[in-house]
Amino acid sequence: MNIDFANTLKYKDHLMKYVEIKITGSKTLQGWLQCVDPITGNLILARASDKKLNEDIIVFVTAASIKRLEVLRDSGEDMKDILPNFTNEEQNVFSEDNLERKKRLILWLKKNRLPFKDTDDGDGLVICDSVTIRPPYEAENCVSMNGRVLMMVQKLVSNLPEEMEEVVNVKAEK
Repeated sequence: MNIDFANTLKYKDHLMKYVEIKITGSKTLQGWLQCVDPITGNLILARASDKKLNEDIIVFVTAASIKRLEVLRDSGEDMKDILPNFTNEEQNVFSEDNLERKKRLILWLKKNRLPFKDTDDGDGLVICDSVTIRPPYEAENCVSMNGRVLMMVQKLVSNLPEEMEEVVNVKAEK
């Protein structure tokens, strides 16, 4: 399968900008460009509902129907006000709760003698060289191509105690 990424990704520079798209049938659509599918070139637009407060509208635009795309406004602080569901600041990766849970998970992995390391970006863990877990470090945040190891790690993460104290092994001198 040959994919012309130059064609399917031609709108990637317009992500998170307010755009107007002219499509077949003399219709125009406006919204914040949220996603560009690299395989098909389809676009996802989001915009606030005119009828209900705090409700966003998602519009899928097929690549074949796009005639022209024009940027009306660059991204900015106003996007957070207009689309609060897409810019939820409460999901901060480095929150105190997430850091505390990560510390407890590391202690739990050590206690269960499972090898782990930080991910390259530093916000997740790689367990047994095959399972990646990201904040908020719950069982459903585990990802792996190895189903058996994934199930084992998910079970271990779901059994993580609420309270963990770091146990320091000190050998008694004789």
